[in-house]
Amino acid sequence: MKFRKLRSVRTRLAASLLAMLLLPSLVIGGFSYFSAKNQVDTQLANGGYRHFISKQHG
Repeated sequence: MKFRKLRSVRTRLAASLLAMLLLPSLVIGGFSYFSAKNQVDTQLANGGYRHFISKQHG
């Protein structure tokens, strides 16, 4: 079974729409992940871990 090339207008339109929706979502998701990771690391470095443990056992 041969794969069709991206020749039809419908296929090219669907591929470009998918790229326009997927790429920004990946960028925003990556930015959010690293931002949250940095915040957690900062809180843990400032003694947030002890506060977290005391809340869990309190």
